[in-house]
Amino acid sequence: MGLAIDWYGSIIEVTSPTTDVDAQTLHDFIEDEMAAPVGLQHSAILKPEGKIEDEANPGIFSQIILIFNNPWQIQFWSGSGYTRIYGGKLTSVRPDNQVVKATGGAGDITVLESPVDGLTVATAGLLQQSDLDALSDAVWDEILTGATHNIPSSAGRRLRQLGDTISSSVNDGAATATAFVTNLSETRDDFYNDQYIRFTSDNLAGQVRIVLDYDGGTKTITVSEPFYEAPDDTSEFDLLPVHVHPIKQVGEQVWLELDAPPSAALAATNLATAKDTMFIGTVDDTAFAPTATEFEASDINFSIDDILKSGVVFFTAGALRGERTDITSYSLVGGRGHFTVTAMPQAAASGDLFVIG
Repeated sequence: MGLAIDWYGSIIEVTSPTTDVDAQTLHDFIEDEMAAPVGLQHSAILKPEGKIEDEANPGIFSQIILIFNNPWQIQFWSGSGYTRIYGGKLTSVRPDNQVVKATGGAGDITVLESPVDGLTVATAGLLQQSDLDALSDAVWDEILTGATHNIPSSAGRRLRQLGDTISSSVNDGAATATAFVTNLSETRDDFYNDQYIRFTSDNLAGQVRIVLDYDGGTKTITVSEPFYEAPDDTSEFDLLPVHVHPIKQVGEQVWLELDAPPSAALAATNLATAKDTMFIGTVDDTAFAPTATEFEASDINFSIDDILKSGVVFFTAGALRGERTDITSYSLVGGRGHFTVTAMPQAAASGDLFVIG
């Protein structure tokens, strides 16, 4: 092991090519040098401390402690890279408690491996607080991709696999509460359908909806239910890879089951039973042109105003199939039921079928 003493510089030198120093060997070397004629002419390098008793095995002393007197330090050779001192605990009575002196070489770092307290302490005077801060920031800002951090059970891999969310942003100055162009790179249509979209910044931060449709050509996302308002341009969002069914899909499937049950007889039975609790109607444009908020039905003609108010209209056929809306007003006009409802995506068409429940 390459060790030397600079008595006038108060440095224990670790010379090339040594990169590992055992604390016991270091202690013995220093004691021998202090007992030599030259050493007797100088003050002591170490304070007498000895070894530490093993708590698990009383009476057994194994871990040595080296306490350096001020201003003594140990220094590895410049360009040594990653070096370590192991097998004991090194400390100092220097005001800065720096027992290891920096080598001056770029990238050199010395690690003290202390079996006494179980800690590994990076030192050598090369890492200032700003360096530690930058190192911490670099760890947390590390990009986790499928090509990196794949060691089984590693923190990086587990964090990367925690959802595998896709992050992007809005790229649409004319966005609406239900549709907007994004900066996603995927070109396949419907690729993100039925996934959650969660905004993480700006005016919709925290709002979550379900993707109803994704247009890979325009990178446009359409959601199943409107957001509180249109997202700000450049707003950031995450796509969560969890398959969910929008309300419209659930409604459509219910009616598909009624339309195509195992047998026609069962369908008739289901509809006959439903007739006692639901009202079935057909949009009629004979006297009134339907809009997104109003329409008439010739086969529903209750004469009491608002008797159907607060009911729910569910369209079972036509362009609005699967859509539901609330009835805000009802009256009988010219023998036809006249409905005012919460705004729908578009106007109903004559002949569209619906149920009221």
